[in-house]
Amino acid sequence: MAGWDIERDQMLALLLSRFDAVFKAAMLAGNHNAAVAALNAQAKLAKVL
Repeated sequence: MAGWDIERDQMLALLLSRFDAVFKAAMLAGNHNAAVAALNAQAKLAKVL
């Protein structure tokens, strides 16, 4: 797969996974604003599903 040759479901799964990683890192760092932002982004993406 090169460039944007990725299925929509795969892209959503990838983005949800990345936001989960951001959430975990933000919580470990004590950055609660970033953690909440990551959760909000995940919720918005989940609505797309």
